[in-house]
Amino acid sequence: YPVLDHPPVALAMASALLSLHNDVGLHLVHVHYALPWSVSAWLAQQMSGGAFRVIHTLHGTDVTGIGGDPAYAPTLRHVLQQADGITTPSQSLRQDVARTFGPSVGGRTSVIANGVDTSRFFPVADDARAALRRRLWPGGDPDDKWLIHISNFRPVKQVSLVIDTFVSVVATSPARLILVGDGPERESAEQRIAGRGLSDRVLWIPGVADTTPWLQAADVFLLPSRTESFGLAALEAMACGVPVVAFRVGGIPEVVPDGVCGRLLDSDAPEQLASATLQWADHSEREHVSNACRSHAESRFALHRIADQWEHYYVACFHGVTP
Repeated sequence: YPVLDHPPVALAMASALLSLHNDVGLHLVHVHYALPWSVSAWLAQQMSGGAFRVIHTLHGTDVTGIGGDPAYAPTLRHVLQQADGITTPSQSLRQDVARTFGPSVGGRTSVIANGVDTSRFFPVADDARAALRRRLWPGGDPDDKWLIHISNFRPVKQVSLVIDTFVSVVATSPARLILVGDGPERESAEQRIAGRGLSDRVLWIPGVADTTPWLQAADVFLLPSRTESFGLAALEAMACGVPVVAFRVGGIPEVVPDGVCGRLLDSDAPEQLASATLQWADHSEREHVSNACRSHAESRFALHRIADQWEHYYVACFHGVTP
């Protein structure tokens, strides 16, 4: 019988990092997600005799979910206390880090936002947008309101609210819904759509390498998650000039300016989602809204701006200066 029920991937990665260091001589290792990679990097660092520095970026569930599990939290707390650098993509998640792992970790955590490739995600003119819609959904009316949701379809994303919102919108105005992604909630969502008789107005795209054309064709991006550490998909939508309707939770308010690039609602009032969606889908100043979304994404989150922040952070950590 097998000695271990599951392959110890954390140990294998620690050995791989040490081997890489022995081959090429690492100066700095940057790992994303505390479980299991922070543990792997710390083990490799210890085995190397502290020959390289380690930066840990925490992204969400490794803090607010499994990271806080009593089975793992003491180990992660110890590893993070020894870190040369710790970052999160939002102030909201930084506060979660302090609550989960204590001030000795939270007080040393810096915030560096996720970036967006504005050369890849960008708006298109109205005529190009209409042509894009005809290509993506042949036979559809290009004047319909296009709503889009992109996620991993986990319960936290509340896809049922996306569908309920669409049901309310389509009862008032011709609309279509694009669902991009796959996950455990997909089957129940499909049943919910079929039960409402709207299968012909919903397009499922379980896997797509490039979401850009779908975002460029959309009127509103829906993200009614219970929580989000950042909201990268919302940022990509704004870079394409698409306003966002979401709940005021987690790091979303740090990404989406309410009333400028969409609408943020209280999470205990989901009945307001449909009216807010209709408002922003029917916005009389579409070009102005699109420009505002694009400008915000470029000025705050363009890749070159975020890369500059990372470069300064790397240099500080390399020289042993707490950023």
